[in-house]
Amino acid sequence: SVILLCMHIAASALDGATSPYLADYGQTCNRPPKKRENAMPYSDWMADHQHKRLGDMHLPGAHDAGTIRDKIDLTALGTVGNAVTQDLSMRDQLRCGTRFFDLRLKVKNDEVVAHHTTGGQGAYGVKRFDQTIQEIDRWCGRHPTEVVIIRISHTSTDTNAARIIRSSCARN
Repeated sequence: SVILLCMHIAASALDGATSPYLADYGQTCNRPPKKRENAMPYSDWMADHQHKRLGDMHLPGAHDAGTIRDKIDLTALGTVGNAVTQDLSMRDQLRCGTRFFDLRLKVKNDEVVAHHTTGGQGAYGVKRFDQTIQEIDRWCGRHPTEVVIIRISHTSTDTNAARIIRSSCARN
């Protein structure tokens, strides 16, 4: 598998510990976090850990992050029940604190998209992979204390993922 690390962060951030803001992560992702004294938004939770090593942190992650409810094309045997793995858009997953994304890529109609397919059942994401990378890159630019890790797996040579990553993350 390929590990893509999009970083817009001070070098000192690569020094981690578990975020205290993740204790009620699962219950607050679809609604605003409970008010707490000195609480920071989940979208910037890594700001409190700039002095920590990334390898020592526990990052919230999303399995099959690109097969999002209402943003998929089902296969002939696909159903929402066997295909959808996320209810939130990538941007909303980031806003809720997710920093590790598992993306599985396939070519569909000459475009590389996320997928969750096995044996003819499942779905393809409707957003192209390069659009997803650009969306994450823009989000990282607005949240410079955060690190986002994207794991690309379940792909084949026809996706040409390495070329897409290079062109999507190229900076002018």
